[in-house]
Amino acid sequence: MKNAFPKTLLAAATIATLPAAALSGDVPTVSNVRIEPQGSKIVTVTYALSEAPAVVTAEIFTNGVSVGDAAAAFMEGDVNRYVANDGATKAIHFRPADFLPEDTTFPDCTIRVKAWNVEDPPDYMVVGLGEPSTVRYYVSTNALPFGGLADDWYRTNAIVLKRIHAAGVRWGMGAPSREVEQEGEPKPHRVTLTGDYYMGVFEVTQAQQLRVHGTRGVRNSSGDYDAASETTAEDADLRPVHARRTELRPYATFDAVTNRVFAGDWIVSSFRSRTGIDFDLPTEAQWEYACRAGSKWSLHIGDLGILPVSSDYARATQYAILDRCAWHTRNSDGHTHRVGSLEPNEWGLYDLHGNIAEGVLDFFNAYDLDAELDPPGNAVAQMNGDTPWIICRGGYYRYDYYQYLIKDHSRMKASAWKSDECGYRLVAPARATAAGSL
Repeated sequence: MKNAFPKTLLAAATIATLPAAALSGDVPTVSNVRIEPQGSKIVTVTYALSEAPAVVTAEIFTNGVSVGDAAAAFMEGDVNRYVANDGATKAIHFRPADFLPEDTTFPDCTIRVKAWNVEDPPDYMVVGLGEPSTVRYYVSTNALPFGGLADDWYRTNAIVLKRIHAAGVRWGMGAPSREVEQEGEPKPHRVTLTGDYYMGVFEVTQAQQLRVHGTRGVRNSSGDYDAASETTAEDADLRPVHARRTELRPYATFDAVTNRVFAGDWIVSSFRSRTGIDFDLPTEAQWEYACRAGSKWSLHIGDLGILPVSSDYARATQYAILDRCAWHTRNSDGHTHRVGSLEPNEWGLYDLHGNIAEGVLDFFNAYDLDAELDPPGNAVAQMNGDTPWIICRGGYYRYDYYQYLIKDHSRMKASAWKSDECGYRLVAPARATAAGSL
């Protein structure tokens, strides 16, 4: 690399910090940013962090123009993570040759170090599932190491979550009025979520659950689902896990406060204890809001319209829309598929329609249409013997859309013991934390 970062460059480092408005507590402040080139290959940026802990990110500019988020993927040290304000000097290291053309020279180059309030973190959280676990934060998927989401490391050894900006948004949950009369379609009602949250970009895969909990699939107690065909496939690690709701977390009568705290050999407990992240299943409201991604249609990418339709042309048109985002009975070949293989929604979440149905925190019963603010789900479930009926969302690979349950507002009633239809996706609070701090 030819003179890309001589000592005279990077002299004017710029700093960005969050404004204090609308955030509680002290505002983290970055100061004393210094550039220390080490030869021609490695650059070290040092800085001080005061007032409060923060998530720290950095952006590089040449001639006043950002080189792009992808540069962050090559940065190491006190960056893209929770950083304590402990008085110690912080350092960021990178090799310019990793992300800049070999023969590039610049008359001017700057780096902007940004401190994010821990209550207002960047849009992407990546939770490593190793021991010890790691937690990193990125401004976009372009900033993710290993080339981004295309690398299967994010389906096997880490969980990627997207921040859902939901706080204060009043929206219509349930079916459009024209579809309420159809079987199983819930009535529309207004809902407001008071906080943002992180939601898994992918459904939890067999490899992820195996790494954390030691299991990759289950067999129904009735014997009507044999997990072997799913768990022994060549790409089994990358397929969504099949999971009984009774093994994910406590399923006694739901309480919005006490049932958020639990211990024992639950699968969700294993993810919590391994990572230090307050993982849980999404509520119905959280799931549906994230699935819709601002869309008014029955799929996040388009409108299926009133079902069923009699025209062959209309059916073909609807299937063409559905095939873009969902594995279902017509295109799945009777099995689940690698997560993230089809189109995501506008917020970058995959497989919310089809592939595997996703269990939620709520139990099955009629909506409480008056519970507009952070609806916690039903306090009393319809019972199936001595266990509650549960809700799975999004439909699954054996379902045709004529059964309606693949739509964003549809509620699939399922046995808590059943696993052939249901998997899950994790959520977490939109709050930055160091790994292992729960």
